[in-house]
Amino acid sequence: MCNPDVSGQQSDDQNTILVRKSTSSQRSESSTGSEEDEHDGGYGWVVVAASFLCSMVLDGIAYSFGVLLDPMQEDLDCSSASISLVGSILAGMILLTGPISASSCNRFGPRLTCAFGGVISGFAIFISSFSWGLPALIVSYGVFGGFGLGLMYVPSVVCVSHYFTKRLSLATGICVCGSGAGTFVFAPLTAKLVSLYGWRGCNRIISALCLICCLLGLLMVPRHRRRQPDAERRSFNFSILKNVKFLLALLANIPTVMATYACYTYLPVMAKDRGLPANQASYLISAVGITNTVGRILVGAVTDLPQVNPILIIAAGVSSAAIFPALFIDCSAYFEYLIFSAIFGLCMSSNPTATSALIVEVLGREDLNAAFGVMTFVRGIAALIGPPISGLILDITGTHDASFYFSSGLLLSAGLTFLLAYLLHKRGRSRNSSEYQQL
Repeated sequence: MCNPDVSGQQSDDQNTILVRKSTSSQRSESSTGSEEDEHDGGYGWVVVAASFLCSMVLDGIAYSFGVLLDPMQEDLDCSSASISLVGSILAGMILLTGPISASSCNRFGPRLTCAFGGVISGFAIFISSFSWGLPALIVSYGVFGGFGLGLMYVPSVVCVSHYFTKRLSLATGICVCGSGAGTFVFAPLTAKLVSLYGWRGCNRIISALCLICCLLGLLMVPRHRRRQPDAERRSFNFSILKNVKFLLALLANIPTVMATYACYTYLPVMAKDRGLPANQASYLISAVGITNTVGRILVGAVTDLPQVNPILIIAAGVSSAAIFPALFIDCSAYFEYLIFSAIFGLCMSSNPTATSALIVEVLGREDLNAAFGVMTFVRGIAALIGPPISGLILDITGTHDASFYFSSGLLLSAGLTFLLAYLLHKRGRSRNSSEYQQL
C-alpha cells in the first residue's frame, strides 16, 4: 500500500512544479506581450493607410461596374446578362483568389504579393480597353483583372496584424472601411470618366490606379515578431464542415452576396432607365458606400459588447435589408432612391463586419483562418452567379421589377437562415449550461 504522507508530499511537489512552470510561462507571455505593445502602431499606421487605399481601389472597381454596364452593352451589342457576367467574374475572382493570395503571402510576403497583383490587374484592365468582343472582355477584365485584384486583397488585411496587438480591431476596421470609401469615390469617378472618355478611356485611367497600388504594396513591410515556443501550425480542420450552424451560415451567405452584387450592378441602370441623370444614378452607389462604411464601425462596436451575439446581428441586418430592393421599384424621385440606398447600405454592413465574430462564436478562434477561407470562397461563387441571374431575369421579363423582387426574396431567405443558425446555437448553449449546472 501507498503511504498517504508520501503520496500527499509527491502531489504537493508536483503542484509546486506546475505552478512554477505556469508562472514562468505567464512571465514569458507577459514579456512578449509588453514587447509587442511597445511597438503597437508606429510604422503600422503607414501600413494601415496603404491597406486602406488598396481596399478602396479594388472594391471601388468591383462595386462600380454597374456604371460601365450600359456603355459596354451598347458598344459591344450584348445582352444585360452577358455584360453583367463580366462584372460578376471580376468580383468572383477577387474572392476565389483568396487561397492563392494567402499562400503567396506565406511564401513571398505581402509586399511582393500585393505589388504583383497591382501589376497584373493594371495591365489586364488596360488591355480590356481594346476589347472588341465579349470573350476578350471576360478574359482580360473579368478573369485576369479579378485575379490581380484578388492578389491585393489578402495582403491588405493580413499585413496589419503584424503591427498591432491592443488596437488590432481598430486598425483592421479602418482597412475594411476602404471598401465603403471605394464605393463612395469610384461610382461618381467612373461615371465622370465615362462621360468624358467613354468606357475604354475610363478603363485606361483606372488601370493606372491599379499600378499605383504596386507602390502601396511595397509599403507593406511585415514586422517579424518573436514566436511563442509552443506555437503550432494548424492544418485545415475538415470537421468544421460538419458543424450545422457553420453550414447554415455558409448557406445564408450565398443568397446574401448574390443579392448584394446584383443590386450594386443594376441599381444605377434601373435609376437611369426611369429618368435619373447618369451622375445622380452613380451617386446612389456612393450613398450605399457612405452608410456601409459608417455601419461597419457601428456594427463592430456593438458586436464587441459581451451580451451581443454576432449571428443575431447579421440576421437582423440582412432581414432588414430585404425590403429595400422591392422599395427601389416604387421610387420616383431622386431623394427617395438616395434615402433607400443609404439605409440599404447601413443594413448590409452587418454581414462583412461580424463574420469573424460569428466564426469564433460557432467554431472557436483556432479555426478562424480555415473557416474564413471557406466563407470567402463560397462568397466568390455567389458573386459570380448573382448579377448574371438578375440579368437573365431582366432579359426574359424586359423589366427591372422581377430581378429586384428576386433580390428581396434572396435576402429574406438569407436572414431566416441566419436566424435558424442563431436559434440552434442558442439552444446548444442552453443545453450545455443546463448540463454544467447538473454536474
